[in-house]
Amino acid sequence: MGLAHRIRETVAMNDLLVVMNPRDIPECMDAIRSLQIDKLWLRRLTEGKIADRWGEVLDMAAGYDRLIMQSDDGIPRSHALAAVRGLLDEGHPVVSGYSNLSVDDMRVNLCKSLVTAEPKENSYEFYTLQEVQESMVPAVPTAVVGFALTGMSVDLWTRFPFDVWSRPPGNASDFMLSRRLLEAKIPMVGARDAFVYHGKPVWNTGDRDERRRLLLSEPSEIVLETL
Repeated sequence: MGLAHRIRETVAMNDLLVVMNPRDIPECMDAIRSLQIDKLWLRRLTEGKIADRWGEVLDMAAGYDRLIMQSDDGIPRSHALAAVRGLLDEGHPVVSGYSNLSVDDMRVNLCKSLVTAEPKENSYEFYTLQEVQESMVPAVPTAVVGFALTGMSVDLWTRFPFDVWSRPPGNASDFMLSRRLLEAKIPMVGARDAFVYHGKPVWNTGDRDERRRLLLSEPSEIVLETL
């Protein structure tokens, strides 16, 4: 007699959280450190320097299946990380959480489309927080991933290495990744349940708050921290 049903076996994936960490914002560091996942800290590096050392990042990520990128000015919670990992487990190749653009701007860094081929203030057709939160499906199609728990396989991170728009010091790394994924027709989704609060006072400006200052004059390091 045949089996009445099949038991689906789920292979546990080995994930690594990669933290872009040029600052030391206490509330953000506390949230990131509390996540139960191995972490690779990219400390006191500009985006351009991360791009230059991406081979080193991949070498240190050997043995992991997926990398999940997080900027150090967001406040990710465990449920948001679980939502991203869950959609990756379902087979979505690129999954990202999302953040408000700033304290007073409730548009989020997921986009309906990219309007221009280079990063400008008018390049993005942003979703609002309301639009994402009211989504009837947990995976929201997006044209941009914004390094708020942005996850994909190590193979994809190798095929689409971290890169920047201009050097030095380099910027718009999230735009560069998103544009290349769009050109390669690799679908990206935002995880509806993976909101990551962003405490930036004003979008698209430098931070003046001393607590949020860049620490780039201090020695840089890349450190793997395992549970």
